[in-house]
Amino acid sequence: MTDSRILEAIKKFLIDNVASKIKLEKPPVDGRVDGEYELINPAVYVGWIPPKNYLDEYGYDIPSLLVVEDGGEDNIDEAFLNIRVGIATYDPGQTGQDGRTIPNVKGYKDLLNLITRIRLELSKTAVIGEVTSIQKPIKWGLYEEQKYPYWHGWISFQASAVPINYQDQGFDKFL
Repeated sequence: MTDSRILEAIKKFLIDNVASKIKLEKPPVDGRVDGEYELINPAVYVGWIPPKNYLDEYGYDIPSLLVVEDGGEDNIDEAFLNIRVGIATYDPGQTGQDGRTIPNVKGYKDLLNLITRIRLELSKTAVIGEVTSIQKPIKWGLYEEQKYPYWHGWISFQASAVPINYQDQGFDKFL
């Protein structure tokens, strides 16, 4: 399988098994922290988050999962893609009965819950989209610096790919 098909299969897997099963706070359009807020499913993108004017698929960029290829390896006998899923959430604090937000730094909990959900789903699945399989270990972490009220982390793993036999011309139809 080509790298693009593997990334798309992982995206679909994350939509079906993770993003559709969790709702997180959406940042307000006007930037105001106080008042009503909306809970939404995370957007899932491949490669990069589109610029603000091109957010056609979801209409928002946070909360989100970003599936990227972080290099790969092919030794003719086996091939792997290093996959990194960037995770972005928003949590300014606790909303009181009066609609006012009490700032806190507990937004990392949403991030950790999302990472755990991804780990659980990856661990339960041997093959993703009949295209690839996930190789362990699964690694994850939070970035050292967080830009409150946004929270960022990542999860990484290897996805198997078909090694390219350099004498085989069968890949041309996929490129």
